[in-house]
Amino acid sequence: MTELAYFLDPFKDQVIYSAISRSNTNVSQAKFIRHFNPQIKNTIYVGPSREIDSALAAANYQTESITFIACDDAVNLSAVASAHGLNVIALNANMLDIHEQINRQLQLYERWRVALLEVANQTQSIQEIIRAASQLTSSSIYLLNNAFQVVYSTSTDNELTELLSIELNASGRLSARSQAAVKAARNAASPLQGARLEDDNGFEFYCYDVVKDQELFYSLILIRRIRPESFDGYTFLQTMGTSIELMTSNQNNIYWAGEDFKSLLTDIIEMKLSSDDEINRRLSMLSVVPQKFVSFIIIDFETADDFPDPAAYFITQVEDLFPNSNACIINGSIAIMFGRTDRTSVRHGSFNDQQFKELLERYHAYASISTPTSRRSNFRQSYLLTQRIMSLGKRLRPHSDDRIFLFEDYADYLIIDLCYPGFVQAFGHDDMVYLTQPDVIQLFRYDSKYNDNLLDVLYYYCLNDLNIVKTAKAIFMHRNTVAAKLKKIDQLIFEDYTNGEVQQRIIISYKILRYMNLYIQIDLSKHIPTLDYV
Repeated sequence: MTELAYFLDPFKDQVIYSAISRSNTNVSQAKFIRHFNPQIKNTIYVGPSREIDSALAAANYQTESITFIACDDAVNLSAVASAHGLNVIALNANMLDIHEQINRQLQLYERWRVALLEVANQTQSIQEIIRAASQLTSSSIYLLNNAFQVVYSTSTDNELTELLSIELNASGRLSARSQAAVKAARNAASPLQGARLEDDNGFEFYCYDVVKDQELFYSLILIRRIRPESFDGYTFLQTMGTSIELMTSNQNNIYWAGEDFKSLLTDIIEMKLSSDDEINRRLSMLSVVPQKFVSFIIIDFETADDFPDPAAYFITQVEDLFPNSNACIINGSIAIMFGRTDRTSVRHGSFNDQQFKELLERYHAYASISTPTSRRSNFRQSYLLTQRIMSLGKRLRPHSDDRIFLFEDYADYLIIDLCYPGFVQAFGHDDMVYLTQPDVIQLFRYDSKYNDNLLDVLYYYCLNDLNIVKTAKAIFMHRNTVAAKLKKIDQLIFEDYTNGEVQQRIIISYKILRYMNLYIQIDLSKHIPTLDYV
């Protein structure tokens, strides 16, 4: 326990005098002064003022982290306390009543501490700890990321009139004005005290910040109606923080506060949920209920060692880029459900792709993003396709620094990937070269023999509406070089590639060869022998 005021509150009408130098002294036990031992810290000693005076003199006033409560005013110790920086309070109360009340309060918090530690040892979910804490104190508790966005809450009281509750429940984050008030309370508080506010409607508010690696990890906010009995909200939140840190320090635990979303996503993947109504009911229980359209984002890392520890700070940064989202860790990846207001492609201003790319580069990560869907029954399909796009993107990305793989950029490769097993089963071999346009094979042979890139030039030329300037930019060549290579291509191929259908076949044939070479890792030289040219 940290606040002396918490212990003194039941006796506030019986205070004779109070000389307090350290109001935030930690308290772990209460003893009678006859058992005084100056070596035992974090203790409140209770007894007659004369016995306290004798004990102080015997200890030469060296009583760090010790508080004395006198049950009479026979000896006024306020001057001595002020002179030596001691905590001494005189109460007009019975010594046994004082001792019993303090121990009752300490025992209550010890029971709470044990209860939360038991939950921490039995779960991988921050929510479970928050739910248990909320039930113990009959309070609304919010878990916020460092952008003051609600990750999870236990607030069910729709009649709360406390301003912060109204904001957090309505918009999922604190307003700029409330953020400033919380920051001001933090700055005004001592390191032990934490932030505490009261409002005019009979509510008290506590905030506790958890910092890891010099970064704000998350904030816990507890809001409750002010009651006659005293309450040390900061110490309780500190106990919650300790329980959460215990859970997260277990190296076998990979956790995040999105356990409800993870449970929902797992049930969808395992086909335990399939109808729109069933899924919508579960969505309504998430911390962020998605908008009409939803895109899935999957984030993978180059190696297992690159997975951020703790992951929560990384996820918080992702959520700042995708504010209407739910996130969880599932199957060694981070999954995000990103709410959208329309069906437009994510490449059209839905997020800051440069910031996202920089974040992925910093953590050696990749992201695959699905097209939006409004049908909840399509969530499983959308998520599984996004997983597949991740696998394709890592091997087939056109540039080595690409880290964001959009569904529309890899849809053709996905079609090829889905067809590949059927081709092998139907024909008993994996030589999909037979499906390609003959001129593409002709150029592949030439490039293999003469170490050229005519096939790349033709592909990007078809892809860019037969525009030399766009092609040169896409392939990082001078336009004159592209023009010269196109003349060579005209000498080698027979089909009219200005025809739209021929262009389409050239593009898909090029992708079939890349898929076989880079994804299936088939040695194309064995399937397409190099020939001499006249």
